Amino acid sequence: MEKIYDDILKFYFAQGFLRNINKNFRRQFTGINRTEKIRNYLAPFVKLFKQEILFQRQQKQYLTTQNLKGKTWLFFSTSNNYNSLKFLTNELKDAILIGFGASFGQPNDIHLPFHRKAFYLWKYPKIRRFFKQHYGHDAVRFGDFLFNSIGLYEIAYKYLKKYQPKCLILANDHSERQRALLNAAQRLDIPVVYIQHASITHFMPPLDFDLSLLEGQDALDKYRDLGRIKGKVEFIGMPKFDKYLQFRKTSETITNIACCTNLLDTQKEIEATLKQLAAHFPKCQISFRPHPNDNRIFNLPDTIAVSTKSETSFDFILRQDVLIAGTSSIHLEAILLNVNSIYFEITALEENLIDAYGYVKNGLVEKAVDIHNLIEKIENLQQNNPPVFQKAKYYNAVVGTAYEGKSGTLAAKYIHDFLTNWYQ
Repeated sequence: MEKIYDDILKFYFAQGFLRNINKNFRRQFTGINRTEKIRNYLAPFVKLFKQEILFQRQQKQYLTTQNLKGKTWLFFSTSNNYNSLKFLTNELKDAILIGFGASFGQPNDIHLPFHRKAFYLWKYPKIRRFFKQHYGHDAVRFGDFLFNSIGLYEIAYKYLKKYQPKCLILANDHSERQRALLNAAQRLDIPVVYIQHASITHFMPPLDFDLSLLEGQDALDKYRDLGRIKGKVEFIGMPKFDKYLQFRKTSETITNIACCTNLLDTQKEIEATLKQLAAHFPKCQISFRPHPNDNRIFNLPDTIAVSTKSETSFDFILRQDVLIAGTSSIHLEAILLNVNSIYFEITALEENLIDAYGYVKNGLVEKAVDIHNLIEKIENLQQNNPPVFQKAKYYNAVVGTAYEGKSGTLAAKYIHDFLTNWYQ
């Protein structure tokens, strides 16, 4: 059991993710002070009570053999996962979306009761000893995160065994619930398909699925560096981009400037950057898109348009002429829409987080070294804003091919062929 949890949490411990992020970002996973850690240790018991009531009232009715047995499960744990998988409900006749109790998706989506993991927390001391032997002080420092992960595998195994899905499809290769489902499915001989939903970094675990549908060569090259690749690999491009291809921008005028941030950026520096952009480009509309999980309240001029959580990244980009972001896969989405994008770190990053997706290194976007250089690059683009979408070819294999705009159909074909061979 200890080795199973070591694999489930590989991204966070073995790959060193938790050690290499700043405290604001780390707070999503583990407390940064004693009070927060105590609260995190109590959380599974509080959630067990609260979420069980919600589950009984709203979700249990959908968790039935008729709805689940022998179907293709599309498991999502974030809105990005949901948007990356929902196209398959139209492409595969037996595909169903399954969440974990959070408010992503639709009210009648089926959810697995992962909150019941609290019943397995008695296993924590033994697993913690194992982690302490292998990761030393990290097992103590991030003990509350480890504690909150115990029971995920047991829940995953229980419901996969009970309902025996035809196939499990994941849009995430590293998060704890997906890894728990992957490990359980492998032990039950249930085929698992992975669909890449964002660009890959060196923190990811090695590719370990029966079929992996990657966007392009960049992802494959990175996974090869991470270790031996298991299973079959195919390139499909980015299915969630399909419906936006027809809106690819052709205008060279720059009147809309967008700044996108993530949880690595500090509030003070975000506000300062946006105010400087607004002051320097008074005739342009400055827009701001915080990370969807960012709940901070920002003090910004009324002239700055703030994106809502319900707005997809592509819908946001379509309203822009140039985009600014740090370590974020939104750069690639902008380039695909033919919107020039500039890499700019609002907050200085640890060295191994700089250009984590390799966008600057591989020539997808240019880097601005400071706010003055950023302003200069935007001014240059106002004079000359060339088309850029072809730069995405290394990251998205179908750019410029007959399959562009048909990634969803291509993904469904590969999945159908794979499952036909699996069950022969």
